[in-house]
Amino acid sequence: MNFSDAVSTEDVAPTVCETFEKHYDLILVVGTSPKGEFKVCSRTLARSNKVFDKMLYGPFLERKPTTGDWVVNLPEDNPSAFQIFLDLVHRFSPAIPQRPAEDTLYHLVSTIHYYNMYDIFQKWGLKSRRKYTTSSSTNSPEALWIAWVFGLENQIENILGNVTNQSKIDSGGRLCFGEKGQPYHLDSHLGEFDLESK
Repeated sequence: MNFSDAVSTEDVAPTVCETFEKHYDLILVVGTSPKGEFKVCSRTLARSNKVFDKMLYGPFLERKPTTGDWVVNLPEDNPSAFQIFLDLVHRFSPAIPQRPAEDTLYHLVSTIHYYNMYDIFQKWGLKSRRKYTTSSSTNSPEALWIAWVFGLENQIENILGNVTNQSKIDSGGRLCFGEKGQPYHLDSHLGEFDLESK
């Protein structure tokens, strides 16, 4: 996939609001700036995943309060990616972007990894994999992880080849990449999650 052709998350309105369930009982406030507000059914989330089941119905701060609205804050998550994540949970396939931007796709994969939702992603990912087979114009760690997750061998080879040819070791012993010599940070989860093994 040529990620430059995708829609950037910068084009998304500062605040994303969506009601996933008409008779919702839970409001998820995702991210900080931008921030997303999603009205969902807690039971749907709990049925979809053990993490949410324990989070919402276990002895944690996120459990339903005795009074007032049930609001759970998830400041570390990306609202655009979380919206797609909830679309997958609710099986709203038409609402899922055909070609999410690289940063959105990266955050989506990270969210799925964090909440251990591989089974939901795998069904969608295997169907969508062919859309990401064009070589990427970026050599970012995010693009590398996306290529790994989708099993895009040619893209992985291209990215690693470019990184190898354009990298150097700085005075601090760090791997630096590109003309500006920026440190190249590989995600610690790279290799733990891919469509074939989960």
